[in-house]
Amino acid sequence: GGARPNYKRATWVGLLAERERSILEVERSWWLTHRSKEEAIRAELGIAPSTYYRLLHEVIDRDEALAYDPLVVLRAAGRAPPGVGRGIR
Repeated sequence: GGARPNYKRATWVGLLAERERSILEVERSWWLTHRSKEEAIRAELGIAPSTYYRLLHEVIDRDEALAYDPLVVLRAAGRAPPGVGRGIR
């Protein structure tokens, strides 16, 4: 892909729907709760885990989501951010 503009996160907040941001927030922080991921999904979003994963995969395909929270998007997509996982040389 081409180079993306370097916008601040706040710029991208308005380009994602509240539900899309909520999905990314759950993906970022569910492990901070004392619940299983499935319990956190139900408690925070009120949806079934299968629905959550379908919506998550739709959201992480959007450039706006990548700009909003690149670490969460790349982790959810199974890709390491640039520089992560490489040894220091």
